[in-house]
Amino acid sequence: MRASAPSAARFLAARTRIVHIDGYNVDFKPEGWMIVTRHTDKPGIIGSVGTLLGTRGVNIAGMYVGRAEKQGRAVMALSLDESAPEDVMGEIAAMEGMESARLVTL
Repeated sequence: MRASAPSAARFLAARTRIVHIDGYNVDFKPEGWMIVTRHTDKPGIIGSVGTLLGTRGVNIAGMYVGRAEKQGRAVMALSLDESAPEDVMGEIAAMEGMESARLVTL
């Protein structure tokens, strides 16, 4: 599994944003717990991740998706209100079309 390469931009002193991950455009504030995925852009993947997190009591605070083209490769960053359990991360990583899923703390 290769490492992701995020790019950050600072617009004002306290407003740092992540604006690219692996060349895909995203735009989010780097803070707290986040799930970052690389996956195939196809119907159902984002919904499956959200449904799994919801049924396991993990609240999504924000979602950011970037893709190069329809049904190609995509990245998703989910801001969470709390950490996702290890077994949930394993279920996400095992989903069809999912290339990688990582829990990060910023």
